[in-house]
Amino acid sequence: MNASIEHQPGPPIQSTASTAELARLQQLSNWYEKALRVSNIGLYRWESTSDKWFWSDKVFELRGFPKDERYVNPEAFYARVHPDDRAPLLAAEIACKNGHAPLNTEYRFILPSGEVRWHRELADRVVYGEGGGEALCGALMDITDQKRAELAIAEQQEYLESLVNERTMALRIAKEAAESAHRAKNMFIANVSHELRTPLNGIMGMTDIAMKRSDDPKVQEYLGKARISSRRLLSLINDLIDIADIEAERIVLEHQPFTLADICREVDRVVRPAAEHQGLTFCINIAPALATRTLIGDAPRLTQVVLNLADNAVKFSAQGNVGIRFDSERETADMLTLRCDVQDMGIGIPQAEQARLFSLFEQGDGSSTRRYGGTGLGLALSRKLIHLMNGEIVVNSQPGAGSTFRFTSLLAVA
Repeated sequence: MNASIEHQPGPPIQSTASTAELARLQQLSNWYEKALRVSNIGLYRWESTSDKWFWSDKVFELRGFPKDERYVNPEAFYARVHPDDRAPLLAAEIACKNGHAPLNTEYRFILPSGEVRWHRELADRVVYGEGGGEALCGALMDITDQKRAELAIAEQQEYLESLVNERTMALRIAKEAAESAHRAKNMFIANVSHELRTPLNGIMGMTDIAMKRSDDPKVQEYLGKARISSRRLLSLINDLIDIADIEAERIVLEHQPFTLADICREVDRVVRPAAEHQGLTFCINIAPALATRTLIGDAPRLTQVVLNLADNAVKFSAQGNVGIRFDSERETADMLTLRCDVQDMGIGIPQAEQARLFSLFEQGDGSSTRRYGGTGLGLALSRKLIHLMNGEIVVNSQPGAGSTFRFTSLLAVA
């Protein structure tokens, strides 16, 4: 390589200029050199006519060559470029000299001390006037600190990503374990509940037969209490099975014709004896427009929800009325939204406790559980069933002023 590298302290100043112009140019030159020192940027150029490179003081400093060394063999410079970066740098310089693309490259440079620094070069080809030749003018800067910061950020990011992946994996394993335990719990509840329901149905059947064959009032009373307790136990077991089936997505709703009178008869048959036993007035009302309408839906599930709400209303009322009213909110040619209100004059529910009423195994107050009994399953199951029927269930209550539970259900019209 015949090219050489020479030291150039600063930009040339034309000696043919006037004194004032020379002074202004000298001032500009001083500003220029100061700006270069502050910015830590070195400048260089290569001239095609002489095939020489000209470096500023800062380029000599950044590349570790003595400033008093007037000529530097370019091969000595390229020898210090990291072997992996040398060919790409030469290719980029040649492309720039030939006018194919500006130079914008980063490479590692090995100082005489053995320290490896990161350098960045920016350059472009300049063509002088006719016959003036060509030049490559560029800037050199040390970006080692930037590269170290980028490496530190990349390492930190890699560490954080590995930490996130590790935590995500742990959460996934925990989630899968919880889901597996949840499935096992539901399967256990369903299996045990089925096993309990079979002998319980036998007990209830035998109780009914015994009541029909005995005329003794005391025996009738005892058997009646046994029958009521058996039905409550069966209702609890059925609720457990339904909860497990809903969470396992095993419940399929029926779509069969029915009338609200069918539901009301069943609710009245079950709830009225308990209400009257407590001295409560019990009534069911159906809006006239719905009284004779044939609807399509899951009547047994709707009955189950109404019974749950009515049973609670009776349970938590010591006096007064318990009322159920059916009406419609919105109606089209083939669909309507059924609304049902179950109202009581019982103990009421504080606002702060209403939000958790519909959670599994939750009741408004622990003291209420001890006094009135219950498992907290009924309202949770009712909400799940109502959601399956594209409806909502809410409560409006004040302590000492009773409660009104309202649910809606979207039903087809026959």
